[in-house]
Amino acid sequence: MTSVSTKISFENLPKLSYDPSMYAPWRKSIEVYLQIGDAWNIVTGNDTAPGRVGVRPATERAGSVPPTTPVKGQVVGRRITGEELKEWEKWQAREKKAQGMIKGTVLEAVMLDLSEKMSAKEMWDYCLNMQITATNKNQRNVCQALFSYDLREDATAEEMAKHVEDFSKTMAEAKLVGLCRGRRTTTS
Repeated sequence: MTSVSTKISFENLPKLSYDPSMYAPWRKSIEVYLQIGDAWNIVTGNDTAPGRVGVRPATERAGSVPPTTPVKGQVVGRRITGEELKEWEKWQAREKKAQGMIKGTVLEAVMLDLSEKMSAKEMWDYCLNMQITATNKNQRNVCQALFSYDLREDATAEEMAKHVEDFSKTMAEAKLVGLCRGRRTTTS
């Protein structure tokens, strides 16, 4: 039996940014990249942590802690062992690979947002959703919202805090619709 080894490099792949024109080339390339790297089912949610009962805690990065098996009458179950642990470790390697593959094909601004995501599937969904919302209509609506912010001079501390919170949310939306792009640097 012959073994085929494929070396995968993301150096020549398009990098995803908040520029909507970069989305299509990135999407085509990353799908193939994830499929070749045996990580496609991880990002689609079809390959989940073996041995996990229930939902992964939102504060736990996927693949960081082996799941526990429930034990009747106990709040905390037992850690998986043996074959279950081996299967989980194989899955963990695929999860970490998928996270790395996605992070390796995005620009720094997107990477900062991805660092808050706790699994490759969450990262993948974020990348897909950030471009779906980048339409002219959505950009126009967010621009109007940004320009409509007005804070009275005699605002209370609570009003200021609410203003900053609302503005921050709108700025996050601006990123998602492609309005906030990083500064471009040119080299000669």
